[in-house]
Amino acid sequence: MKISKLKLENFKGIESLEIEANGKNLAIYGDNGTGKTTIADAYAWVMFGKSFDGRALEPEIKKRDEKGTLPNDGGVIHAVEIELMLDSDKPMTLRKEYVEVWTKKRGAANKEYTGDKTNYFINDVPMQKKEYDKTLEAVFPNETGRLLSMPLYFCNNLGWQDRRKILMDICGTISDADIISSVDELKPLADVDTSIDDYRKTLKAKAKKVNDELETIPARIDELEKAADINVDEPKDVLEARVKELSAKRDGLFESLSNMEHGGITAAYTKELANIEAEQTKIVGKVEAEISKRKREAESVARGYEAEIKRITDDITRLNKNIEQLGKIVSTADTQAQKLRDEWNVENEKQPNITVSDVCPCCGQKLPPEKVEETRQKAIADFNISKAASLEEITAKGKRLMEQKGKDVKEIDLLTNRVKELEQELKANTDKLESTKAFLSIEPDDISQNEKWSELEHRRVEVMKKMDSVKNEEGLAEEIRAKKAEIESLGNEISAACDKLAAYVQAEQLKARKADLLTKERELGRTYSEIEHMIFLTEQFYKEKVRRIEDSVNSKFSRVKFMLFKQQKNGGIDECCEPTIDGVPVGIGLNKGAEMTAALDIVNTLSKHYEMNLPVIVDNCESYTDASMIDVDSQLIRLIVKAGQKELDIQQEG
Repeated sequence: MKISKLKLENFKGIESLEIEANGKNLAIYGDNGTGKTTIADAYAWVMFGKSFDGRALEPEIKKRDEKGTLPNDGGVIHAVEIELMLDSDKPMTLRKEYVEVWTKKRGAANKEYTGDKTNYFINDVPMQKKEYDKTLEAVFPNETGRLLSMPLYFCNNLGWQDRRKILMDICGTISDADIISSVDELKPLADVDTSIDDYRKTLKAKAKKVNDELETIPARIDELEKAADINVDEPKDVLEARVKELSAKRDGLFESLSNMEHGGITAAYTKELANIEAEQTKIVGKVEAEISKRKREAESVARGYEAEIKRITDDITRLNKNIEQLGKIVSTADTQAQKLRDEWNVENEKQPNITVSDVCPCCGQKLPPEKVEETRQKAIADFNISKAASLEEITAKGKRLMEQKGKDVKEIDLLTNRVKELEQELKANTDKLESTKAFLSIEPDDISQNEKWSELEHRRVEVMKKMDSVKNEEGLAEEIRAKKAEIESLGNEISAACDKLAAYVQAEQLKARKADLLTKERELGRTYSEIEHMIFLTEQFYKEKVRRIEDSVNSKFSRVKFMLFKQQKNGGIDECCEPTIDGVPVGIGLNKGAEMTAALDIVNTLSKHYEMNLPVIVDNCESYTDASMIDVDSQLIRLIVKAGQKELDIQQEG
């Protein structure tokens, strides 16, 4: 699509202007305020309903007075008309009029201003706004028209999401499955049944949940460890044994008390005596068995020491023999070394004794003196070479002999030190053997010194006394009271011991809970590592996707390159859509020329994508160099400030 003619009537201060474009490129020169931007606004108002930079124009279409206000103009028609040549070579004329509405109310003498209205025409046919917009939309969508006519609209007026959507429409989509199947490292993602974005969000949520739980475990373990501290002055096995013993003793007292109360006191005491004596017999047997066991163990230990002493003694004997043999070898080495020195001196003192005949052995003729001398010198040289070789061989033998002697001397030192170490081990084992043998000769202690046996003996004596004391009624009553008091005392002791045992039971429960937490911590750690690995794979996936998408998009442009993803500090990737030139984003650090280069490159690509060319209007062209104004495939209208040019100078180009 190209502009054939553009007419302005009373539009933003321009009373009348007609531009014959004939589909050619235009260069419009003028000083500031002469109406260059007004031409761009007129085009945008008719085509898109707003100003060139996207603002609403009404009622700014009217001419302001000297005070800057917009007075009523009595119904002057403010109009823009554009004759277009469509890509189908069919002409189309668009016209929009902005006029005041003056209405005479009933009973009033004069008309009053009641507002403004816009009239719409296509090919001189009046239309309603909806019909006008619908007709234009069929030729070129409104947003597409802005993109193709206003070079900076894509970069300056669209959000990055909209820019990105357009680029994705241009280049098509790259499926996640294609990316995953083409990279071996990403194959584990093939089983994901949601989008990678949703999968990554799920992983992040799981990782946070697992990590939050992991962070609580050390504190919970610490609390369990503190709670598990046992402030009990006796070991658990001692308490258990005491409870068992006291319970058995109390049961016996209950039985004895029952017998007393039912007349069987003598039989009870007799039975108790028998039990006590049986316990004493067990203790004697246990003590004797323990002593026998310890003696057997001591004998076994003694045999071990004797075997170790024999082994050490044998090692010492063997090492001493080695030392003796090496000593002889070292002594022999000194003798051999002296022989080699004598041999070397004899060889060194040898002098050449050479006689050379002056007659040729082949022809019998007399040889020249120089030939004789040459033969003699060669013989001397051969002698010296042979002598040097002999001396070198003798020296090498001596060197090897001394090196071996040095090794043997070091070996003697090492073996000597080892013998000393073994002698110390021998003494230590001998001392231990003597101590063990001394233990074997110890006789068992007197059984009366055994605390448990003595306690039973004391009880036995007491029972016998009680048997004597219960022969009368008073003695029996007193004995019953004593039994009950003892039963109560035993009950208190049992309760106290059970209370202490409860602390051990609680501690064991807490330890079991701690073990469960440690197991859970390891399992959560493995789970967290697995999740982190899958998150890493999604990051690798995004990097691959970034590369492919950016390569695909950027292949469509000759100058501008798009950055479609940003790396976050936490390693993630955010979508974006930033046009750049040489890596510098448009709008951040680029000069105006580079920004226009990017804008026109984008217009060219969008025109190819939409298969549509609209007139391209570039304002402030004086700010751009020729290099910035790259070739476009559309009709180009350049608006250029020219100082001193008080009236517009419109020139066709090409």
